[in-house]
Amino acid sequence: MCLPLVLCTLYTYPVQDDFFYTWKVWTTMEEGHTAFGAVLLCTLRSWKDFSGYFFSMFLCHLSDALVQCDIWGIRLWQFVQALFFYATVFLFIRTMVVKVFRYEKEKALPVIFLFFICLTSLYYFEEHEDFLWFCASVIYLIPMMFILTGCVCMVYALESGRKRYMLLAMVLGFLGGGGVLNIAAFGCMLYVMTAYWGIVVRRQIKKSVVMSLPMLIGGVINVIAPGNFARKGGLASGEIWKTVPGTIQYVCGRVKMFLFQYPLSTVVFIALFIFLLCIPLGVQKYKFYVPFLFTLVMFLEVCVVIYPTALGYGMDVYQQMDRSNFISDFVIFFNFFLTIFYWRGWLAVKFQNAYVKEKYRLTAALGILLLFACALGWSLKWNKISSLRLYRELCNGEAASYASWNVSVIEAMEKECEQAEGKNIIEISTSPAKDSTCLENPKFLYGYYDPEETFGNGSYARFYGVDAICIYERP
Repeated sequence: MCLPLVLCTLYTYPVQDDFFYTWKVWTTMEEGHTAFGAVLLCTLRSWKDFSGYFFSMFLCHLSDALVQCDIWGIRLWQFVQALFFYATVFLFIRTMVVKVFRYEKEKALPVIFLFFICLTSLYYFEEHEDFLWFCASVIYLIPMMFILTGCVCMVYALESGRKRYMLLAMVLGFLGGGGVLNIAAFGCMLYVMTAYWGIVVRRQIKKSVVMSLPMLIGGVINVIAPGNFARKGGLASGEIWKTVPGTIQYVCGRVKMFLFQYPLSTVVFIALFIFLLCIPLGVQKYKFYVPFLFTLVMFLEVCVVIYPTALGYGMDVYQQMDRSNFISDFVIFFNFFLTIFYWRGWLAVKFQNAYVKEKYRLTAALGILLLFACALGWSLKWNKISSLRLYRELCNGEAASYASWNVSVIEAMEKECEQAEGKNIIEISTSPAKDSTCLENPKFLYGYYDPEETFGNGSYARFYGVDAICIYERP
């Protein structure tokens, strides 16, 4: 399920912002700074006048400065990063199932398998920006990995008492708090929930509080940044409150979409619940109070994750930001799983004998397989399994062809700019290509534009040292 997207990373290429961040570091170095000093200064300036996610900005400037938009450097980075992300999610879910929920190790793998169906096959097929756009993957995936790994360290610190896990949880949490606001919000709530488990179940109040504080501090530094709303020119009157119903409506729409338009997701949730019912549970330390309230809190948590980013960009823009949608969808899937585990725990407390007896488990397994067969048939009919679409694009050469076309446009820009001989505006022509793959839209602007008024192909122009690059479609 993970393989096709990992392979697609080997067809990535730099697009606008990748050139822009490298150009920023170069121009800052011309002020007399070292490369690392320029990265730090660019990060500080971005925190003041662009956005608060200080750690993501630091990584973005640093990594772009290191690879200098070399295409194969980017592809190797994306490939390794995708592998690490999936490995981190695997470790995180396994730790939650085994260490927090106290299920046997053998029971973790089916849960991980079901979660990866959501992560790789249910996510709507659009531009996979988080994996296939260099700067987006750096800004979003690395802080996400830090937060998930930090929570794992937090659990191990509470289990073993080892200080190295505690220190790692604190450092990773603080840095994760410097991620994009929706990631920082998710991280804060995940750390708080883990701390709650540490206090109530593990009875370690001091350690739990101390380990969660750096995450919250990083989030606060992120939220209070002067640059958070600079691009919008500040907040409009009443926008703080107007964004609330929009956020709730958006989350309701996403949940409804996954439950009714993607039957495979509904089957995954049913399969998880039946699987957990097949496992007899002993006496529970935690009483699993008011499951309906917990379900509501999980729904509201998704709203809180989305809210700050929607406020910063606007709800209409958020709906089109696939990189942010991936994060909020991840939280939706994760919270569905948490809710199912919580309801199973509540049943174990309320009705200790409420589980599927051994003689009925084969029937339950066959029922699940039948549901999966029906859901797969429906999904295949409507072409709604994204991992299969990725395989198709890889096998029929669509991904390779589209990537080659984009690289050819970038190479044409570079060639023309090298031969500019004092020209301020470069013009190139190219044959049109249909954007029908999962790869990131290159964001080329066609035709003439005023470089003083329109950003256009400004990142490419600045990187190659001209005022503007105008691209025309060849007849």
